Amino acid sequence: MARSTSGLPGPAAIGCRSLIVLALLAVQTLFAVSYLATREIATAVDPWAWAWMRSAAASLILALLAMGRGPLGLRRSESVRWAVLALLGVSCNQFFFIWGLAHTTPSHAGIANLAIPIHTYILACLFGREKASWGGWIGVLLSAGGVAALLLSGPSAGDGATLGGDLLVLTNALSYAGFLVLARDHIPGRDAIRSTSLLSILGLAWISLAAAPAAARQDWTGLGGSTWAWCGYAVVGGTVGAYLLNLWVLARAPASLVAVFICLQPMIVSLLSVGLGYEKAGAALAVSMSLTITGVLVTTSCARVARAAPVRAAPVRAEPVQPPA
Repeated sequence: MARSTSGLPGPAAIGCRSLIVLALLAVQTLFAVSYLATREIATAVDPWAWAWMRSAAASLILALLAMGRGPLGLRRSESVRWAVLALLGVSCNQFFFIWGLAHTTPSHAGIANLAIPIHTYILACLFGREKASWGGWIGVLLSAGGVAALLLSGPSAGDGATLGGDLLVLTNALSYAGFLVLARDHIPGRDAIRSTSLLSILGLAWISLAAAPAAARQDWTGLGGSTWAWCGYAVVGGTVGAYLLNLWVLARAPASLVAVFICLQPMIVSLLSVGLGYEKAGAALAVSMSLTITGVLVTTSCARVARAAPVRAAPVRAEPVQPPA
């Protein structure tokens, strides 16, 4: 980091840090708006059909970006494992997110998705990839209390949140957590864009098995201009754009800073959702969000401390990682 003669960070370092903070805010805002986009699209498009269309469009763009970046170095023996990664990290993750948002509110979905690092920590400990700690389990209990408060709060008048929708988004979080635990042994060291492009294409193949008929039945020509605008944003801004900017941030910002900003995502979602009239603010939502965010920060902090001590099994990263949905 460049420093001035006084020992303080120089203007270049301060400018770079400010740019990183702005990029972190932009990433979370892009992801937050995608919740609203998915909710709007779900009112006009069958969830199966939209899951296929979004996956197909994102796969095409990522494939174009991956062209000319050299071979991925994937061995034939790894094919089944990558197919499983695509099933968990792309297909199930995306479909349960879209289906869940069709039956709950953006704020509820934002809080439920914060369970991703908690699920990741639990699975990593169960499979011996992470060293468990009392602090980590305290964070798990805090987050569990936050999610329980969310599930037991019930829908506000007319806001559209349902227990079923919340459970579907939690299933999406569990699916992506399983992907993170398994991906630790296969993705690091490989080109990020090519890896993501391959996972997206394999995920499209899985989604096509179940969703291609729904996509064929969907009356795409009957969609209004606003729905198409939301569709375009969900693919270009909420998926590809947010992913590329997130790659830039992750290469420059410490994991602790990224974790803090990721916890801002449900807050941004709630502010936008309430401000635009999608739902009403309530005390139960605030309590649930506070408990869940506190639990996530406690668990991820303890997980990083535990990694500092030598362990036999290579630990998986338990920081909140952006879901591709």
